[in-house]
Amino acid sequence: MKNSWIGYAREELKFVRSFSDFLNLCDKFWFVSPVIVKWACRLRKAPLCLQIEVTNKCNINCICCSRDVMKRATGFMDYDLFRKIIDDAARSGVKRVHLYLHGEPFLHPRIVEMIRYTKRRGLGITLATNGMLLDRDKIARILQAEVDNADHFMFSVLGYSRDVHERVMRGVKHENVLSNIHDFVKMREECRISGPVLETVMYLMPENREEELSFERYWRNVVDHVRRVGEIKQQFSQYGNGNVLPQRKVSCKNVWERMTIFWNGDVTLCIADLDGECNFGNLRDSGIREIWNSRAMLDIREKHEAKQFNSLALCSKCDW
Repeated sequence: MKNSWIGYAREELKFVRSFSDFLNLCDKFWFVSPVIVKWACRLRKAPLCLQIEVTNKCNINCICCSRDVMKRATGFMDYDLFRKIIDDAARSGVKRVHLYLHGEPFLHPRIVEMIRYTKRRGLGITLATNGMLLDRDKIARILQAEVDNADHFMFSVLGYSRDVHERVMRGVKHENVLSNIHDFVKMREECRISGPVLETVMYLMPENREEELSFERYWRNVVDHVRRVGEIKQQFSQYGNGNVLPQRKVSCKNVWERMTIFWNGDVTLCIADLDGECNFGNLRDSGIREIWNSRAMLDIREKHEAKQFNSLALCSKCDW
């Protein structure tokens, strides 16, 4: 854990080019330091961030995606429920909202309104997208939604070339995605605002490994950050058999920092819990602090601190 934390810090320091970058980096360190996360969790009695699944529908079908084995119903989060959650988050001291989970957030017809409402309540935003559904109108409305350099938009682009990109992310249109990202960068510059921070992400796998350096060389001159995530050697759909991921050795920071919420309001353990096997309640009729400090969630953290991972089915074979 120590080495991974030092490696993360070194990698992020490469992107500090101004004082605002430094301030943004300090904010990010707040969320990733295991010691700070545990201390803050105990002191504040609330999660540092929410992972909100605005929808679990998607417009493409990536070869590595976990949605292939998802069994639960698909849908869109009701806007009134979303506002209730964001209001509760602001009152509870939540700092950041991740507006994505198992789906493409820009499929939600009110996603721009969700971004605007979240910012008006004083929360930072992280959003991941495949970039297909953006257009200049959506970009303009996002840039008018009080976004700043505390916000982070990640574009999943799993290939440098058209062939690899479209083969790995089945249904994507390579030229459309590149055009949309370039439009976002240009329009942000024209608005003379510092955010959101724009990042392209490549999850490495055998299909795109040879394009890793070309990907980095191209995008580093376009967006603020370029990230290449360690190689995926198996499809996520194979995680269910319990044989792909190694046994967990250290406590997961997610149980200390993050509350994961499905589109229907159900609170579950984390991103690995595709079908909500660990259901801690629903935010339609319960509050964030109430669920976060429930006996069930406290038990999870206590077992993680004691490294009793084998007693937790989802955690025992996970080392994220």
